Amino acid sequence: SYLLQAWREFQHPDARLTLVGTRVGAASWLDAAGATVRHLPHQTRPQLAALYRAADVFVFPTLVEGMPLVVLEAMASGLPVIATANGPGDLVRDGIDGFIVPERDASAVAERLHRLWRDPGLRLRMGRSAAQRAQQFGWDAYTRKALQAVAALWP
Repeated sequence: SYLLQAWREFQHPDARLTLVGTRVGAASWLDAAGATVRHLPHQTRPQLAALYRAADVFVFPTLVEGMPLVVLEAMASGLPVIATANGPGDLVRDGIDGFIVPERDASAVAERLHRLWRDPGLRLRMGRSAAQRAQQFGWDAYTRKALQAVAALWP
């Protein structure tokens, strides 16, 4: 709900918000969101990749999340991320790959959207940094770390 509130505060006529995933509850909240908001049900990986390529920013203001793969996917696609510290805070470096905002703070989300909207250069720099950062969490990096951990057990 506070993402939709942030969207109302941000409100640019040529900007669009796409929500992806299984909807919970009645559709009335979506109907009230207006024409600049669309909802898509669960998407395949190729469909998600196309959505990332079409986007300028990825917003993930989760209240509770472990290791959100979608954040890494968005970062790997070169998108700056606006997220809370609940999970993505370990991935996204505030001010470098995107922004970490307080949970349930719609005004903070809206302000970061405005900032990225006004500064395409910042959006591009953060997106590039996010793509580089995501590489640190790929399977090759995971394998190296796992092998190092196993090797440390048997000197």
